Order: sequence, then C-alpha cells, then structure tokens
Amino acid sequence: MRSKRSVRLEAKWREIVSGHPGSGQTIRAYCKGRHVTEASFYFWRRELERRAQPLAVSPRLIPVRVLPGPALRVQVRCPSGHVVRLSSPDGSLLSHLFRALNGGGTC
Repeated sequence: MRSKRSVRLEAKWREIVSGHPGSGQTIRAYCKGRHVTEASFYFWRRELERRAQPLAVSPRLIPVRVLPGPALRVQVRCPSGHVVRLSSPDGSLLSHLFRALNGGGTC
C-alpha cells in the first residue's frame, strides 16, 4: 500500500503532466512556468505511463493431473481456460511441454 504522501505526489505530477499538451508551450517553457525541472517532468511522464500499464503476470505453477492407465496420460488446465491432454509415455515430450509453458507467455 502506498503512503498518503506518495499518492499526493503522484496526483500532483499527474496534473502537471496532463496539463502540458493543452498548454501550447514547449516542455521547457511549461516546466519553467511551474517551477519544476525538465528531468522531473520526463521522469514522471514515463513513470505515470508505466504505472498505467497492467502488471505482467509472472509465471506460476499450474496443476497437473496424472491419470492411471496403460500409457502416461496428462491433463494440463491453463489459467486461460485451455486444456491440454496428452497420452504419451514419452517423458521428453512432456518435459519440453512443461518447459515451454513455464518459460513463455500464457497458455
């Protein structure tokens, strides 16, 4: 949770940054008129854009169910709702699948 001070600071900079496009001024003149440095303006503009982006989902373990049977059967249910079902005794195929799911994007 962010402090009240950081929330106020973000709100102040959100107002400053959002006011520039309609001002008709260069960034230098706009910053000078508001007694802020250009470096701070650029930092906060970039920071506010970053904060507006959704957080990246970090990889997480997904449930795997091994079903008994003559061959190894695996069902993987991805967070996106997709289901991958494999019937293969080939452990290297499963290893490649799990490595791919763990390292790249979502299912």
